[in-house]
Amino acid sequence: MKQIRTATIITGSFLLGMMIFSPLTTPVFAERDAITSSNTLHDAKSQFTALEKEIENMQRAMEELNASIASNEKELEETKLNIQEIQNGIVAKQSSIALLEEKIEKRQEIIKNRIIAMQEQPKRTLVAEVLLHSTSITNLLERMHAVTALFKSDNDMLKVQKHDQFKLK
Repeated sequence: MKQIRTATIITGSFLLGMMIFSPLTTPVFAERDAITSSNTLHDAKSQFTALEKEIENMQRAMEELNASIASNEKELEETKLNIQEIQNGIVAKQSSIALLEEKIEKRQEIIKNRIIAMQEQPKRTLVAEVLLHSTSITNLLERMHAVTALFKSDNDMLKVQKHDQFKLK
């Protein structure tokens, strides 16, 4: 029984001590909880600030990308216009080349016919014919002028033909 009494006294003393000291230990736990809460709040604020900075950096990068996209789109439109102008120029050149080729072909046919005519009747014969068949001096001068104009026209046509053929090359 003495043992029970001793155990009861010890237990009672322990419980009494707990009751007495319990108000003293609660503020310690509360203070420790407050410090932990304060640290957690500080960590959360730091993380929030870091996230805000990261968002700002991303927004800045996004704005730069949007500006770059706008610049590239403008450059693309300018390039498209430039391509269209070049294509229009190509079409105009092709049309001009086709017209020039047609003129060259027609002139070539005329020159060919003149050469055939010259071979059949040489220039000397033509000049002699003009001189011999003239009825008067005026008629002779008119015929000479016509022959000269014909020869000049042939020479001019040959020059133009050579020039146009050179332009095609």
